[in-house]
Amino acid sequence: MKIEEVKRENSFIVITDEDEYTTYIRYSEDCWYYQMGESQEPVYNCEEIEKLFKEYCIDNLDKINPKSVSYEQYQEAITLYKDMVENLLDELKQERGIKDYLAKQLRELNNS
Repeated sequence: MKIEEVKRENSFIVITDEDEYTTYIRYSEDCWYYQMGESQEPVYNCEEIEKLFKEYCIDNLDKINPKSVSYEQYQEAITLYKDMVENLLDELKQERGIKDYLAKQLRELNNS
């Protein structure tokens, strides 16, 4: 046997409160596995756990120790946080735009 290549793998170990399988491994946004005994089984519909993972990262960004995760993983958590902030700002801009529009409509209605 000859080793062709070696790559470092970055993943998150995610512990949940599930009854049967509590440990999940996240390799990427759409690549999740759950620990079943000594084997890892793929999670085929990972949208829900990915959403929960992102929410957890955003809510706990201050608790993530940069020394306990890789630089790439920490950057990913920060990016998730930035995306959340940008989405909130967009929602606020939309809401303000709607309020401005309604205020304008109300002024026009009062003036007529």
